[in-house]
Amino acid sequence: MDWPTCSPELNSMENLSNILARTAYCNNRQFQTSDELKTTIIDAWEDVESDFLRNLIICMLNCLSGMVSNPTSPAVY
Repeated sequence: MDWPTCSPELNSMENLSNILARTAYCNNRQFQTSDELKTTIIDAWEDVESDFLRNLIICMLNCLSGMVSNPTSPAVY
């Protein structure tokens, strides 16, 4: 299956990654070691609510379903 160009609605991992990065680097936080950054990201991951993750998955499934059933139409947000 060809992946459409410029389809941010299909990139849930990017959405999640942005949330983790914003949490890790809030207040312009800087890290001295990669282990410190890793620990902070793990802590941020543990704080992500399961409902948020479930909604990302549902959104991704809905977008993929719409893309497969009508690949030439613009995405509906």
